[in-house]
Amino acid sequence: MLGPENASMGKRTAKSLGASPASLFLYVENVDKVVSKALSLGATGKGPVTDMFWGDRCGTIVDTDGYAWMVGTHKAEPTTKEMKAKMLEQMRPQPQMVGKWGLSDDKLTYTFELRDGLKFHDGSAVTADDVVASIRRWAARDGGGQHMMARVKDL
Repeated sequence: MLGPENASMGKRTAKSLGASPASLFLYVENVDKVVSKALSLGATGKGPVTDMFWGDRCGTIVDTDGYAWMVGTHKAEPTTKEMKAKMLEQMRPQPQMVGKWGLSDDKLTYTFELRDGLKFHDGSAVTADDVVASIRRWAARDGGGQHMMARVKDL
């Protein structure tokens, strides 16, 4: 059972603990409507509601107590072949911030150029320094980031 925090009863929420040991998935009749309602009540969206390769339409939200919910509506029954094709399409790497990138002839240096017009939520421009700071912040906290940074000479 999930409920509000109650210190006198020793009940803590994922938000106050900084994480949750569980993830929740809920099938609903209309995922778009449910996610929209949750957002209007204070939940935070984790990306858009999307048609998934396995036939569900899904969205992920974090409620005000810090619990992450994936909400879905079953839409289709793709064949194994259709599912594999859609999965490969959906999982294909797609740069979100990079306009162009290159690899040096010795294959030791990658160069990335940010897309034009990138902005933060407040309208200020995203700079290369912002991206480097974000990568460093992530790498300090994440095992994969630490593994990557152990092999990186410079950002």
